[in-house]
Amino acid sequence: MKLNNKYRHLTDIELSIAFPPDIMKTFRPGVLLMFLLILIILLFGNFWAADEFKNKLKDHNKNIDQELSNINATP
Repeated sequence: MKLNNKYRHLTDIELSIAFPPDIMKTFRPGVLLMFLLILIILLFGNFWAADEFKNKLKDHNKNIDQELSNINATP
């Protein structure tokens, strides 16, 4: 639509890499919101994975401690 307002006859215009149409760059809040959404998802995913890893290590260490105490308790 903006191209139609700026250039009257679009069929007469040849578009190429050397001569791109002059389109003004405007601020698009949707792009910023999508970037922030992806960033938040990645950060929370990373925190969740780190928490799962810590819990797995804690459970593993608890089992090792029980095994060591059982070994030491036997005469």
